Amino acid sequence: MKSQNNNIILSIYKIIERIIREIILKIRYDGRLTYEAPSYWVLTKNDRKGPYCQRCREVESRLLTLERRSDGILLCHQCKSEYEDPSYEAPEFELID
Repeated sequence: MKSQNNNIILSIYKIIERIIREIILKIRYDGRLTYEAPSYWVLTKNDRKGPYCQRCREVESRLLTLERRSDGILLCHQCKSEYEDPSYEAPEFELID
C-alpha cells in the first residue's frame, strides 16, 4: 500500500513539474517559439536560435539543442532522437577514371 501511494505521489509530482516547465517556456519565449519541421526554434530580433529537439519539447517541455552531424542528421543527446536536417546538402563526388 505504501509503495502504491509513493508511486501515485511520484506521478503527480512529474505532472506538476511538467506543467511548471511548460509555463516557464511560455513566459520566457512569449510567442517566439516556433516549429519548423523537424525541430523547434526561438526567434530573436535579428535571427533565430536552435534547432531544438521536437520530442523533448513536446514530451518533456524542455528545449534541448540538437547537434548537427556531418552526415545531415540532427541528434539529441538527451533522448537520442535523430532527425534529418532539411538544410543538409550532400556533397557531390566525381568518379575518377
